[in-house]
Amino acid sequence: MIQNPSVSLNGLIKFASAVTMDDLVYGSEFKAPLDLSAATKKVLDAAVAACKRVLGSGAEVDASGGTPSVWAPLINAAMRVQVSKEAPAGAGLAIAHDMFLYDTTRKPLSFYRRAANRAGKSFTPGDWWTFVVEEKHNLSLYQLWFAKWLNLQSILADQPIQYAVKDKASSEYVLSMDLWTASLAKGYAARYCSV
Repeated sequence: MIQNPSVSLNGLIKFASAVTMDDLVYGSEFKAPLDLSAATKKVLDAAVAACKRVLGSGAEVDASGGTPSVWAPLINAAMRVQVSKEAPAGAGLAIAHDMFLYDTTRKPLSFYRRAANRAGKSFTPGDWWTFVVEEKHNLSLYQLWFAKWLNLQSILADQPIQYAVKDKASSEYVLSMDLWTASLAKGYAARYCSV
């Protein structure tokens, strides 16, 4: 769901087998290098540091390679998580955080942002897990909020933002979708497509 200036992703997953909390990751990866000037790199470095603070341990950011990426355990990226025996009806922004079925001590979600607290823990097979991830965007200007607004179109070299959930163990996507804007599509065509 997109509500400017935010993007909310609501993922509903029923696990067929146990998947560790560190193996199910959320993030983006790109097919081409980022367009980094000296000034942009300084801003991006600050954004990466802020990203790691927000996402906690397990966040992996590669902004300088040929195929840049940012990944973090999905449980870290989620704003709310709900575990239920039946598929919840009407899951969305209003979903309550409720992991009591998984953890009867009602630990806060921030507890799982520490690697030591996730170690050896898996999502329970047969249960329905709902994850709500929210990101702050200005879609009209294609900007993302990371302690300050970043102009994504120039940094990402006209590539779309990918929203993805991936199983690290198999490298298979659970979910993958790209966010495009009209100006981005025009820039992408000019940069990558030959007539």
